Amino acid sequence: MESGVPDYEIAGWFGMLAPAGMPPAIAQRLRDEVAKAVTDAGVIAQFDQQGMVPLSTQPEEWRSYMKAELERYAKIIKDANIKPE
Repeated sequence: MESGVPDYEIAGWFGMLAPAGMPPAIAQRLRDEVAKAVTDAGVIAQFDQQGMVPLSTQPEEWRSYMKAELERYAKIIKDANIKPE
């Protein structure tokens, strides 16, 4: 933090979310179908043109990632003393 600006790396991401309480078998099926879709050469090419890398995580791994991201951004907001206007 040489210039007084916090040293944070920010990256964008997209993901699929489902309603709370969705049966695990349905959530897994959705995940599996999306995982298949992102292996298509055309889909991969579209992602690549946008500088994106498709990943197909498991539901629990995605849940953990989302939780970690929420905690990370909450800390950034708190450290920067950002307030809603």
